[in-house]
Amino acid sequence: MADKKIDNRWHLLGFLIVFLATLSFCFYQLFVDQNYRRISPLVFFKPQTLKLAWQNLTVKPKEVEASTTFYIERKLLYQNILSPRLIGNFNYAVKNHQFFLSPNQDKLAFLTEQNQLLIISRDKGEILGQQNFSPEKSLQIIHWQKNNKKLFLAEKDNAGWVIWEWDEQNQKLSQIKSGIQFNHEKLTRTYAPIEEKIVYPSCQKICRLEILNVSQKDVQEIPAIIDNDGEARIKDLVFDFYDEAHGLIGYQKLEGNESRTLYVVNFNQDLLQVIQLLLNQNTHLEFVAYYPLTQEMIFASHSDSIPLEVFLYAANKPSLKLLGQYREEDEISPVDNLSLYRIGNSILKSTLDSNFLKKIENKEVISLL
Repeated sequence: MADKKIDNRWHLLGFLIVFLATLSFCFYQLFVDQNYRRISPLVFFKPQTLKLAWQNLTVKPKEVEASTTFYIERKLLYQNILSPRLIGNFNYAVKNHQFFLSPNQDKLAFLTEQNQLLIISRDKGEILGQQNFSPEKSLQIIHWQKNNKKLFLAEKDNAGWVIWEWDEQNQKLSQIKSGIQFNHEKLTRTYAPIEEKIVYPSCQKICRLEILNVSQKDVQEIPAIIDNDGEARIKDLVFDFYDEAHGLIGYQKLEGNESRTLYVVNFNQDLLQVIQLLLNQNTHLEFVAYYPLTQEMIFASHSDSIPLEVFLYAANKPSLKLLGQYREEDEISPVDNLSLYRIGNSILKSTLDSNFLKKIENKEVISLL
């Protein structure tokens, strides 16, 4: 009897079906929601989700950008530390070495050591506005509003913190919130211009987080949670950052004068990240800065037995990366709100490119927020 012929086309078809099904399942496992939970297949196979997945696979690595960096050298102000452009003479002592660039990138705001607010043009350094505050009080710039016309500041007086709105066009200062109880030298911090919300802590018997709408002047309160127990509360904290665009808030729990843990929550009161700062008796982590572009936090690790280490943590999901080891005496400071940071006063590094390194000796680098 003649042998039966086997049709291999069906074997090939079956192999392709199994292969594509396995590939789709593995591809699906790569995607999670903002709280690092698996998204449902129904959501995954929606056209907009698949489109976003394809964009993420084909996106190019972000390039290191330095056009919004500034430094002072021999009382001259320069823009772009990699390709310097002279702005003009600069004879001011900048408080906390911080500039705040307007959304249109045409103005710089900063405080002097005497608590004088100055607004200068980015092109020529000409003074566009100024306002004097009491030099004895704690004062900070919060940030510009995205309309490019208003600037927000926080000042501490005997009754608590006050939030001011500075109208740069009319040169007018208006109070929008007062009596905020928080016994620290900084009230809040954001690394990007404000759309409509300012987030800050308020601590009396317990701490809570308040979200102020700067247009409507109303306040939303959320608890400063430390775990998934809704009853858990803290009495004191250090406020590290808030990110309005991504709805993230970072703060540290204070026990006495010591910070042991950093928490990241979102505006919906979900606990996203818990980072232990006190690793052992000889090693502790210090929060340095937050980068809203990548939603990452940079930390410096200090220890008696190992060199200074710099780590990069994701703010909204489990992710950790060692950026490098340096001398223990070096200080880690942010340079901009995109990716740049400096090691001591001599080296410029980027979180986006581990191979990026530039020498910056003899330059007074101003951090840009």
